[in-house]
Amino acid sequence: MDDGSTLTLMEESVANELDERGTASPLCLAWTGEVRRNEPQSRRLNLKISKQCQGAKVFQLKEVHTVKSLGMSAESMEAEKTKMLYPHLKGLPLPSYVKVVPQIIIGVNNPNFISSLKKREGKWQQPIAAKMRLGWTAYGGSRRSEGLHASVIGCVAFGRGTIPVSRDIIPAKSPLPYSCVCCSLADQRSTRADTLYRSLAS
Repeated sequence: MDDGSTLTLMEESVANELDERGTASPLCLAWTGEVRRNEPQSRRLNLKISKQCQGAKVFQLKEVHTVKSLGMSAESMEAEKTKMLYPHLKGLPLPSYVKVVPQIIIGVNNPNFISSLKKREGKWQQPIAAKMRLGWTAYGGSRRSEGLHASVIGCVAFGRGTIPVSRDIIPAKSPLPYSCVCCSLADQRSTRADTLYRSLAS
């Protein structure tokens, strides 16, 4: 989840694996340094998502846009070791994972997934644990060797498969922050047409 991303983005390969076709919706992605990227083959999907456990509540995940690649780095965390380092994390159902590459970013167009239901903090600049609707996650820390740069909440189910979801979308090896200000080219054309219509009508 990332409150700096305007849209919810999913790697195209995942949508193909789930056999979700959606609607064609080309994107123009823009972020810091005036860097832009076009995704002419992007599709817009509405999905159902839940934690990967028996009887988990199913949520609607709307307006998901596909991209060729999110370019995120692999992340690992030994949950029990982390809990030993930070006592305030003890007792939390944090998942362990090895070299997991998140394949979806949930942005502010799905705000309920981003909001924390509960939070647990330790000392200043130590990792923070937060309970989201898809599970607990831990993130942050003052030093890479001791902190959690990006913590994966765990695998989530999409009806036909499961994928990992990250709490923080800024990979350690990324030269640029993925704080995307995203806009659909189709929406741009629609807005321009609507503006023109209102101008002519007046």
